Amino acid sequence: MKKFGILLAIAPLSVSSVSSVSSVFDQSGRGTLKASTAYAQEAPLSPRVFNPQEAAQLEQASRDAWQKPGQVVAALKLEPGDVVADIGTGSGYFVTYLSRASGSSGKVYAVDIQPEMLAFVQRKVEELDLTNVIPVLSLEADTRLDRGSVDLALMVDVYHELGSPRALLSNIHTVLRPDGRLAIIDFKSDKEADKVGPPLSHRVPQTRLISEVERAGFQLTDTIELLPYQYFLIFSKRERPVATSTPGSLSQ
Repeated sequence: MKKFGILLAIAPLSVSSVSSVSSVFDQSGRGTLKASTAYAQEAPLSPRVFNPQEAAQLEQASRDAWQKPGQVVAALKLEPGDVVADIGTGSGYFVTYLSRASGSSGKVYAVDIQPEMLAFVQRKVEELDLTNVIPVLSLEADTRLDRGSVDLALMVDVYHELGSPRALLSNIHTVLRPDGRLAIIDFKSDKEADKVGPPLSHRVPQTRLISEVERAGFQLTDTIELLPYQYFLIFSKRERPVATSTPGSLSQ
């Protein structure tokens, strides 16, 4: 079976310009994107980042068989009115499902650092009339969302590409409400799961991810056995201890 490309939009920013995309964002990074002018970023993107020119590959129907987006969103147990942050949204593969689940009274922030990916999402938002989906142009370690504004943060196939998970996890902890949750889906690190996704050397073992996320102020509350090639973990937010500079805290 041909390997599926890495679903990822969180990566170091770069100085290279992105052709045929112009941003229409306010200072918070929220808004829309329109095709035409170049948009400048601040530093070269990692070669591991999925090429936004190939975003349509992330939408292939064959992906649904193993990604199971409808079942994933059902397992998240969202309620009408919930505010969801789809962090590293990429092509917005999940936004349609999240939009339905959160309802007209809810919001879905489609968060990504690549403006071309957000342009792809914006087209989907307009074509499907997803009025509760808001594209957000983020930074690598800053979602640019308001403190205490999010019920659920979702990261699908993003964690294994983070240069500094501690920084992003700290930001997510801040933007979640006191009873907020963090859901992480990422590729398993065993050979049996190697049919799709990134090379095994790029993957984060489940035990290591749990340890890092819990040290960032979260508690594992559920492990959902649903996906053949990915683990699916739900964390709740807890109070973080006072920051101390202990060796070996979180991997950078």
